[in-house]
Amino acid sequence: MPMRNNVFLVAGLVFLFMCGQDGRMGGKSPSSEKKKIEWLSWNEMIKVKKKSKKKIFIDVYTTWCGWCRYMDANVFTHPDVVETINKYYIPVKLDAEMKDTIYFDNHVFVNPAPGIPRSTHQLAYALLDGRTAYPSFVILDSQLRRLQILQGAMAPEKLIDILLYFGTDSFQKMTFDEFLKNRKGGNR
Repeated sequence: MPMRNNVFLVAGLVFLFMCGQDGRMGGKSPSSEKKKIEWLSWNEMIKVKKKSKKKIFIDVYTTWCGWCRYMDANVFTHPDVVETINKYYIPVKLDAEMKDTIYFDNHVFVNPAPGIPRSTHQLAYALLDGRTAYPSFVILDSQLRRLQILQGAMAPEKLIDILLYFGTDSFQKMTFDEFLKNRKGGNR
């Protein structure tokens, strides 16, 4: 009889270990699951923006760009970056070399040479004013007017400052340097 009790005790402990503290299999509670950025395509963003007043944050990338992969792995996974983008922006991933045709604002945007490596799509070219460097980021207002083009990889803290400057509409009231002074308590 004591051996049987031990088997049940061990089985119960194994079950609790597998479930975690909240009693669900897998051991992850909804609050412990890592939040992430839910990137949209350009066309998905156009549909979503009709119901939202958020600004648009566009990550213009290429598949061969090492710094683009760095941003995906190290910056766009940073909890404060995720929170800030999700709060203030509709996030868009735009492959600068995509082969898709985009119909937007009575214009047709294509990749003029889709079979040639590193051929830039016309939408990416237009968004970046022809300055094609990767990664690049474009911030648009809710009416799809460009507010800012940013080029190059950056640390999470720097990106958060920029995201907040535009996301909170501080750009309408003060310079970026003034914003940083106010945000950092004058220590920057």
